[in-house]
Amino acid sequence: MTFEIGFVLVATFIMLIMLIINVAKPSIIIFLTLSLFLLTGIIAPEEALRGFSNQSVITIALLFIVTNAIKKVGVFYHLIEILLNNSKNPKISFLRLILPVSLFSAFLNNTPITMMFIPVVKKWCNNKEISPSKFLLPLSYASIFGGMLTLIGSSTNLVVHGMMLENQLDGFSMFQLSIIGVPASILGIFYLFFFGYDLLPSQVQTKYQEDISSISSFVRPRMTNFKTVIVITTFILMVFLVAFRIFTTFQSALIAVIILILTKIISPKEIKNIIDFNVLILIASSFGVGVALNKTGAGFYLVYKILQWVTQFGLIGIILFVYIMTNLITEVINNNGAAMIMFPVVLEIAHQLNIEPTPLMMTLTIAASASFSTPIGYQTNLLVYRPGGYKFSDYIKVGLPLNFIFMAVTVFILGIIYG
Repeated sequence: MTFEIGFVLVATFIMLIMLIINVAKPSIIIFLTLSLFLLTGIIAPEEALRGFSNQSVITIALLFIVTNAIKKVGVFYHLIEILLNNSKNPKISFLRLILPVSLFSAFLNNTPITMMFIPVVKKWCNNKEISPSKFLLPLSYASIFGGMLTLIGSSTNLVVHGMMLENQLDGFSMFQLSIIGVPASILGIFYLFFFGYDLLPSQVQTKYQEDISSISSFVRPRMTNFKTVIVITTFILMVFLVAFRIFTTFQSALIAVIILILTKIISPKEIKNIIDFNVLILIASSFGVGVALNKTGAGFYLVYKILQWVTQFGLIGIILFVYIMTNLITEVINNNGAAMIMFPVVLEIAHQLNIEPTPLMMTLTIAASASFSTPIGYQTNLLVYRPGGYKFSDYIKVGLPLNFIFMAVTVFILGIIYG
C-alpha cells in the first residue's frame, strides 16, 4: 500500500465516521474531504470541480424547478385529497395513498412530493381520528418505490447515470431500472398493506401535532386553468423527450424550465429558493472524492482484497456483495453519498473481472435508494420522522423486511438476465 492510497483510505474512513455520527451536514463533510484531497495535491483543481459541471448535477437542479411548478398547480394534492376522502376503510385509504404516490414519484423528485402530502395526510388522519403514524412512513416508502421506476425518479439514478457517462459507459435508459423497480415495488406495497400497516405504531395524537403547518410550505394553489395546462403539458413533453431519447435528460429538463420561465410560471427570483443547494454540493463534491479513490488506486486496493473471496460465488455473489455493501452505507449515511462512495469500487470490480458493468451499476443504484431501516438514509424518511412521532426502532421493525425484499428481487432478476 502506497502512502497516497493509505491517506485516501484513512480520509475516506474518517469522512464515513463523521457522516455516521452526524458531525455536520453531509454536504459540508464531503466538501471538506474534497478540499483536503485538492489541497494535498491528490487531485487537480479540474478534477475537484468536475462534479460541479456534471450534467446530472445540473439536471437535478432543473428537476427541482419542474417539480416546484407541478407543486404550484396542485393537481396531485387535490387528487390525493379526493382519494382519501372517498374511502371509509382506513386500509383501503392506505392503499389509495401509496399507489398514486409511487406513480407520481416515478416522474417527480420524491422529496417535494413527500413534503406536499404530509399536511394533507395528517389533516385527513386527524379528522378521521386515525393515527398519522399508520400513513406517513408508508408515504415515504411509496415515494422511494416510485423513484426506482424511471431514470428521473430519483437523484440517485441520475448521479449513477452521470458517473457512467463520465467513465465512457452507456447510461441508463428511461425505464431500464423498472425491470427491478416494478416487481420490487409491487411486493413492497403488498407487504405494507398486509403486514407493515399492522406493525406501525398507533397513536392518534403525535407529539408534533402543532407542527402540521410548518412541515411544508405548500399552500393550496391559485393558478389559472391556462397556466395549469401549460405546466402539465410541459411536464408530459419533458417525459416524452426523455422516454423516446429525442433529447438527453439534461436537455429535456432544460427545455421544460425555459418554457416555465418564459410563461412566467416560475420567476428567476424564485429559482434560488426552489433549488436545494445542499443536495447539489453533496453530489458534486462526491464526484471529486470518487476521482481520488480511482486516481490513487485506493478503489483497486479495496477491490483486490474483496475479490479474493467474492469471485468464488460468481456473478450472483458479486451482485449480492455490491447490494449489501451499498445498502449498509446508505442506511447510515444517505442515498447519494452511498452511490458516490461505492461507484469507483463497483467500476473496479467490473474492470478486474472483465464483466458487463451494467448489472452491477443497476444493483448499486437500487441498493443506494432502497433505504427503509433508518430515518437518516433517505431524506423522505427523515421528513416523516417528527410528524409521525416515530421511534428509530419503528423504521427497523417495518423497514427491514423491505430491505430484504428489494435485495432478493434485485439479485433474482439480474441473476436471470445477466447470469
